[in-house]
Amino acid sequence: WELLDRLAATDNIVVLYTGDSPRVVEHVLGATGLGRYFRYFFYGTEVPTRADMVRQAIEKAGETVGREFRGKDIVVIGDSVRDIECGRAFGARTIAVATGIHAKEQLAAAGADFLFPDLKDYRRVLKTIESD
Repeated sequence: WELLDRLAATDNIVVLYTGDSPRVVEHVLGATGLGRYFRYFFYGTEVPTRADMVRQAIEKAGETVGREFRGKDIVVIGDSVRDIECGRAFGARTIAVATGIHAKEQLAAAGADFLFPDLKDYRRVLKTIESD
């Protein structure tokens, strides 16, 4: 949670996108208290593809601050090959975290810009997010 604490103290717009339904997400976020860190939520049950969720997040962030986000302005952090592929489709900085079902080798092969075993070294992950 340290990474989320630090991001919350910046002007980054932190968005959660997930294939889960709003009901499942509300339950998990309510139980963990993590909901307070995210400005917006996008659900796979509401759109056909993961890319649609990311596109909506990019558009909503742009509306929020009054400018267009593109390329490395966008950071996608995920634990699946699909997250990395989706981020790359938008030219985003992609950060893979090997905490899901995909091995580090699979995430690297998907073309992740950065790869971490987990988010414990949050200072290093934050530097990666903020790097040019």
